[in-house]
Amino acid sequence: MTNIERAEYARGLKAAGKCNCAQAVVAALYDLTNLDLDTLLQTTSGFAVGMGNMEATCGALIGANIQRYYKINLKKRQRLLYVRL
Repeated sequence: MTNIERAEYARGLKAAGKCNCAQAVVAALYDLTNLDLDTLLQTTSGFAVGMGNMEATCGALIGANIQRYYKINLKKRQRLLYVRL
């Protein structure tokens, strides 16, 4: 899936009211991690109106950072496993 397709998918999820902004972003990118979609959606469920319900921090940016964290840690774990073998 291209980045544009991922963005359109996330936008569609949010527009349909199926999830919040953070959830839409992690749903569009979840195949890049080793976590299941339900876990990612639960992780981001508290960011419906930004951090601390202040409506000041974009949920999409929060979702992207959470996704980045999981992706980076997946690569680190894979690298460590390879070194151990």
